[in-house]
Amino acid sequence: MLLTYNNEFLSFELICSFEDKDVPKNAGFKWNTHRKVWWTHNPNIASEFLQYATSDVIIKVDELKSQNKSAVDKSSAVKSDIVIPKPEGLDYMPFQKAGIEYALNRSDTLIADEMGLGKTIQAIGVINGDEDVRKVLIVCPASMKLVWKSELEKWVVNKDLRIVVWDSKNQADGEIIIINYDIIARFKELCKMPFSLIIGDEIHYCKSNKAKRSKAFYKVAKISKKRVYLTGTPILNRPAELFYILKSLNFPIHWQDYMSRYANAHIDERGFWNIKGASHLDELQEKLRGHLMVRRLKKDVLKELPDKIRQVIELPDDGLKKTITAEEKYLKEKRAIIKEIKTKIKQAKQTDDKEEYNNAVKELREFNFSSFSDLSKVRHLTALKKVPFAIEHIKETLVSESKVVVFAHHRDVLDSLYEAFKDKAVLLTGDTPADVRKDNIDHFQTDPNCKLFISSIKAGGIGITLTASSMVIFVELDWTPAIISQAEDRCHRIGQENAVLIQHLVINGSIDSKIAKMCVRKQAVITQALDKPITLDEIEEF
Repeated sequence: MLLTYNNEFLSFELICSFEDKDVPKNAGFKWNTHRKVWWTHNPNIASEFLQYATSDVIIKVDELKSQNKSAVDKSSAVKSDIVIPKPEGLDYMPFQKAGIEYALNRSDTLIADEMGLGKTIQAIGVINGDEDVRKVLIVCPASMKLVWKSELEKWVVNKDLRIVVWDSKNQADGEIIIINYDIIARFKELCKMPFSLIIGDEIHYCKSNKAKRSKAFYKVAKISKKRVYLTGTPILNRPAELFYILKSLNFPIHWQDYMSRYANAHIDERGFWNIKGASHLDELQEKLRGHLMVRRLKKDVLKELPDKIRQVIELPDDGLKKTITAEEKYLKEKRAIIKEIKTKIKQAKQTDDKEEYNNAVKELREFNFSSFSDLSKVRHLTALKKVPFAIEHIKETLVSESKVVVFAHHRDVLDSLYEAFKDKAVLLTGDTPADVRKDNIDHFQTDPNCKLFISSIKAGGIGITLTASSMVIFVELDWTPAIISQAEDRCHRIGQENAVLIQHLVINGSIDSKIAKMCVRKQAVITQALDKPITLDEIEEF
C-alpha cells in the first residue's frame, strides 16, 4: 500500500491491490470510478495509514488535522474579541461576534445556528464589518422581507446604503436589495449587478437544483464575490437536501461520492437512485465545520440569551389593501371623535366646570368601550384574511422547530388553523371538555409526532405547562399585554431548558401590527404596564 496526497484534488489517495480493497473502504476512503483510486479529504482517516506514507505526506496529515481542529473550534465558538462597527445603543452578543468573525474570514459561509439566535443580525454584522461590501442582495421568504428591512434599518451602520424591497411592481435601485425566492427568476438583470455579497435566508428553500427559484438564485450567487447562507433547519438529518447548497458555497464534493457516503445512496428496485437516507453524519458535520459552517445551539449560549426573545413578523399586505384601508379609515374616524372629546375635557378643566368635566370624561370612557367592541369586529375580519399567510408561516417554522405553540382569539380562526394541521396538532378552546383538555396537553408534551398546540389565548393562556416547545406564535393578540405574557409563560416555565422565541404574526400596517409593537414595548419596559389595556391613543403612536 502507498498513501499519497493529490494537490489538484486536495485529497489523500491510497494505492492498494484489488485483494485489499475492503481495507480503505472500511476505513472511510471513497472509490473514484473515473480516476480508479481510493481517496479521502479527511486527515483523520488518512492518519490510520501513516505507516504507508512518505514523510511529506505525514507532515501534510498533521498540518490538515491542526487546521481542521482550529476551524471546527471556530465553527462552534461562542465568543470573540473582534471589534465590529455597530449602531449606537446596540451591541452584538458574544456568540454573534464569533459568527460574524467566522463569516468575515471566508468568501462562503453557512450560518446554521438554531432558530432565535440572531442569524439575521450576524449577516448584517458582515455588512458592517466588511468595508468591501458595497452592493448586497438579500433573498428570503416573502413573509420575511419586511422583517429584514426593519432589522437593516436598525443595525446597518453605513446610512448611505439605501435599502429597497423588490416585489412584482416595484424594483427601485439601492445598495441593499431585498427580494423573495418566489419572484427572483423574473429579474434577469440581477445577474448583471455587481453584488459584493449575497445573503440567502432560509436557504433550504433552494435544496433542489430543478426549481426555478433555485436556478435563478444560484445563478446570481455564482457571480457574487461573497456568499452567506442562513438556515436553522436540522439539515444534517437530510444530507441529500444539502448538496446543491454546498455546491453553491464551493464545497469540494462530487454528487455520487457525497450521496453514497452521507445519504446512503443506492439503486432501488425500480432502477432509480434512492438518496433519502443518512449516514456518517458526524463526519459530515466535522467537514462542514472545518470548511464553511458555523452552528451553535440555544443550550450552548443560554447564559447570553434573554429568557424571552420577541419578534414582530410583519407580513406583506399583498392582496389585503382593502382590509388595511378599512382599518385605517376606522381609526381615523375614531381618532377625530376622541380629539373632540379631549378638547371638551381640556376646556372644562380650564373653566373649572366640574360637571362638564366629569361628563366629558365619562363620554370618553364610554366611547372607548364601544370603540373597542366595534374594533374587535374589524380585527376579526383581518384575522380571517391572515389565516392563509399564517398557515404558510407555520409550515415554514415547522421545518426547523420540532414543536410550536400557536395562539389566536376567534374560534373560526382557530378552527381554520387546526384544519390545516390536524394530523399533527391538538386544539384547545373554551369549549374543550376538561378530560380532553388534559389529554391534549399530555399528547403535545409527550408525543414527538404532535407538532402543534393550537389554542385560544383565554383557554390556554393560564394554568397549563407546554414546555415541550420553546416557540410561540401569536396569530391574533389580546388588548392587554399581561394576558399575552401569561400565554407566553405556558412555554416559559420550570422545566424549560431553552430561551423562548415569541413571534407576533401581523400584516404590515394593520391594527394588530400596531398593537404587537406596543405590547413588545410595554413588555420590555415596565411590568406595571402589562395589566393596563392598550388604548386607541397608544395605537395611533405607531
